[in-house]
Amino acid sequence: MAPEEMAAPTIAAALDGAALAYFDGRLTEAALRLARAARAAGVPVLVEGERLRPGLDELLAEADYVEWTGEACLADAVLEVARRLPRARVVVTTRGTRGSVLLRRAAEGEQPVSDAPTSLEEVMGRLEQQLAASDAAAAASAPVDCVSASGVALRRGGVAGSGGALQLTFSGGRDAAAAARRAGAAAAKEAARNADTGNAAGYAAGQGAASSTAVEEPPLLAEVLLASAAALAKDYVADTTGAGDSFIGSLIYGLTTGLPLPRALQLAAVVAACKCTALGARPGLPRRGQLSADLLGVKGRGL
Repeated sequence: MAPEEMAAPTIAAALDGAALAYFDGRLTEAALRLARAARAAGVPVLVEGERLRPGLDELLAEADYVEWTGEACLADAVLEVARRLPRARVVVTTRGTRGSVLLRRAAEGEQPVSDAPTSLEEVMGRLEQQLAASDAAAAASAPVDCVSASGVALRRGGVAGSGGALQLTFSGGRDAAAAARRAGAAAAKEAARNADTGNAAGYAAGQGAASSTAVEEPPLLAEVLLASAAALAKDYVADTTGAGDSFIGSLIYGLTTGLPLPRALQLAAVVAACKCTALGARPGLPRRGQLSADLLGVKGRGL
């Protein structure tokens, strides 16, 4: 639908009863209009940033939840996204067979569980070790969470968390370097403006500020969750097409039904793995009855 066709009554009807508005990053002009209307109506907004598209930055700025997919996701990239999008309460990225990472921005007034700032890269390293140990211990005894149409039994992976909000920084000296670049650019711009207006004193001050070292930005206060992918032997992988969409769709289910964030990540991983057991984007997707009631968070339904 073109933006000019999106009259206020049409938008209101589309949002009526909605628990969440999902945007895949396409048709950004129309999506931006609908996203702003959703926020005004109190409907949370989830944006998938799978790839760069015109207008995506504006759309991401309206998001409560941000998700993107990719095999290799550096800790600094996750933190940069969270910092650039202050409205986003949750930032999630998938890492293929390595699982997923979630950052939950601390609520107003929430205190960190540690007074010492630490890099997200370091936190993820510790959580990786915890996951490896817990997954190895649970491999033999974990209950089956899903049986694919082809008979493959799937079990959820583990989730390791920081236990609350941490003061997260970039790795190494990136915080100071990035802050210095921003401050230097701003000071240089101010110096140029003063030069244009003949303000010699302001020009000299700006030049001096541009060459000085900036103060580091404050850490980002957020909780970190690291989730394993659902175990699936390579022999059972038929096609990964649509695995990312399956993950996102299941995550949306978890968010809109009130599942705890760790469980929502586990559900998304199991559904994505099940999808990979069949050719095509849809045939491998499990029906509700193929998923365990515990994984769905619903008593008396599912396996």
